[in-house]
Amino acid sequence: MSKKFVNLKIDIEADPDNLAAYKKYSRSPGVPAVAFVDFEGNLISEPPINLAFDPEKFVLEMEKTLEVEEDLKRLNAKLGENPNDPEANAQIALIYLKRNNLEKGSPLADKAFNLDPENRTGHLPELHISLGLYYGNHIDDENAEEYFQKAESHFKAVIEQYSDSKDHEPAHYYLAVIYVAQEMYDQAIPLLEKLSDTSDADTRTAAMQMLQIAREEANTRK
Repeated sequence: MSKKFVNLKIDIEADPDNLAAYKKYSRSPGVPAVAFVDFEGNLISEPPINLAFDPEKFVLEMEKTLEVEEDLKRLNAKLGENPNDPEANAQIALIYLKRNNLEKGSPLADKAFNLDPENRTGHLPELHISLGLYYGNHIDDENAEEYFQKAESHFKAVIEQYSDSKDHEPAHYYLAVIYVAQEMYDQAIPLLEKLSDTSDADTRTAAMQMLQIAREEANTRK
């Protein structure tokens, strides 16, 4: 399996370029770290470091990476034949957005929204969620207001337009999370309360934990 990859090991202390590469590809707080990168130098994924010490699980991660790369190759060929294929645009956009590659993912997502306004592909809610998560996870001092507004608009789109989607309840949670991060507790609390009886146990647990935080923070400001 490893022969299908080019295996590189870098010492971040040996050269400034090595440290720059680590910062580019790793979101881990320390070393060692593992990252899968495509032939263009784009990050594919950063599997948990513990998988590197479990050969069987790491092989599965490698196989999954190859499968997605094959899907991407197939979808790009399909898009080459028909640039206005809404399915191909949406699926490729999702692959890139899951890799935090907004530069490649966003234009394709915008095209998918325009080509498929009635959501015949079924991918639009997930595209909104993926874009919302990107913006929500990349809020910083330089773009805080802009990225917050974009994240909010994407999560709201799922809540308001796709009530039957599997992403409908997660959109409530993600929207509440960015509200809590912005100390907008009055907006967050009702969203989280709606998830108290959701059938998804993980979503319910996360929502109730976040609801407790939001209520406690709101009370301290009274």
